Amino acid sequence: SLVDVSTSIHEINIEICVIADTAFNADNFKEAIIYYDKILEQDKSNSNAWLRKGRCMLLIGKKNIYEPNPNDTNSLSEGLLCLNNALRFSNSKKVTARVLSVLTSFLDKNDNIINFDTIEIIIEGISSIKKIKNQETIPLIIKAINAFEKNILSEKRHELDFYLDFNKNVINPAL
Repeated sequence: SLVDVSTSIHEINIEICVIADTAFNADNFKEAIIYYDKILEQDKSNSNAWLRKGRCMLLIGKKNIYEPNPNDTNSLSEGLLCLNNALRFSNSKKVTARVLSVLTSFLDKNDNIINFDTIEIIIEGISSIKKIKNQETIPLIIKAINAFEKNILSEKRHELDFYLDFNKNVINPAL
């Protein structure tokens, strides 16, 4: 639930929290963001809303790499900023653990999106999160760099295969 223990239950409309969580759980991230923004309008320090909004933005950013949308070009960096805000407004180790979990999961499941366009955004975003200690961010950055290297090698391998197939057909068309 998005109602933080430190927030008075009367300050946040519970119905908005339920709608936001329902949209989030249904993978309707754009709708969920609308409601997380409403929660944040009522309580800018709601770390759970920042966390969920950040996760939505990361997932939208992933989708935009495959289906580019000029209106959502900054979703990855905005998602990382939201995670930073989740930590900024919380002193809870639970929130820190959840942010690390979101980042780790994002990098594990989406390593194929880390390319020339995204590597800088991701590394800068992770590095800018002040409340996570270096010993916790370094493995995330290494994971992002390894995924980047893997993708570059894969792209180069595909280019080389294409080149070899092309040359084989041009040099010896009978094959």
